Amino acid sequence: MGKTTATLAIIAALRSRRLTVQPFKCGPDFIDGGHLAAGASRAVRNLDTWMLDAEANREMFCRASAGCDVSVVEGMMGLFDGVTGSSEEGSTAEIAKLLDLPVVLVLDAGNSARSIAAVIRGFETFDRELRFRRHRAEPGSGRCPFSHARRSNLPIFGGSGARMVAARSGCGNPRATPRATHCCRRNWC
Repeated sequence: MGKTTATLAIIAALRSRRLTVQPFKCGPDFIDGGHLAAGASRAVRNLDTWMLDAEANREMFCRASAGCDVSVVEGMMGLFDGVTGSSEEGSTAEIAKLLDLPVVLVLDAGNSARSIAAVIRGFETFDRELRFRRHRAEPGSGRCPFSHARRSNLPIFGGSGARMVAARSGCGNPRATPRATHCCRRNWC
């Protein structure tokens, strides 16, 4: 389970509260965007600081978000991964700072125990300009690392009881999203 599944769960939870959600996807990814558009029942917009300048990204975000209750932005790759390994150019972190967005960290904690707390702490302290709000620790192996993840300052959402259908590596068909959205509503809302 990864970013798109977690993002669909957030969108489903917000829509279950009768909120209008505007979805965004970082980077030039259109498969995941198709899932987000289906889940939100709104066209997704791509944000990309490598292909568009900062002002174009801000304008697109503000224009598409107008009239919506909330906007949800799914990141790409790793939070700090961008065009090169030496800068934040083109990264999700750059978009989050550019638009002053809070960050929900999605982690695979399936083979972790105590180490997951150190990983979370590393994300929290690597770039102090980011505003972390929550994290989602995924117990992929069935073990439960949540007691260790709770040692961080970030609240956990989801948990060991959440089970959803995940589209692996963008291979899923966005037309199957209603099934995934139903699973999100049933397990997360």
